Amino acid sequence: MNVSFKRLQYLAKNMKSSEVKEFEALLSSYMEKKDEETLKNLLKLFNDKNHFYEVLYSLVHLVETWPAEIYVKTLIDTLSVQINQSPFWTDCLFNRIFNNPQTFFLFKKNMQLAPKKDLLELFDLMDKESPHHKAVIEELRQQLKLRYI
Repeated sequence: MNVSFKRLQYLAKNMKSSEVKEFEALLSSYMEKKDEETLKNLLKLFNDKNHFYEVLYSLVHLVETWPAEIYVKTLIDTLSVQINQSPFWTDCLFNRIFNNPQTFFLFKKNMQLAPKKDLLELFDLMDKESPHHKAVIEELRQQLKLRYI
């Protein structure tokens, strides 16, 4: 992990208003990198204690620039970390996946990559925070039950 990424990690947890531009400049240096490891590291930057939402939305937009297949699989793969570290942002990211037919298809195709416990936590979170997805979440719960019969 390089120095600029360590600085991003620090800022994600301890950012002051005077450091917002620095965070965004550091983020922009990752625009061209589209490997899975970089994406995993960027996803770790989401933190519900960071109150600079506009900056974290820049991070949302950055991670969504990865090819959809890589993005969805990596987000599913890191679900257990995400849901514990940043439930707000986890709900936000998965809402955006569920709202897009292409990424939602990829989610359904790859959800078996996550442990059942993590998926149930995600579905519980989204039931509470995103009631507009209630029917879809119920359908996914049924698919999950069938998978573990």
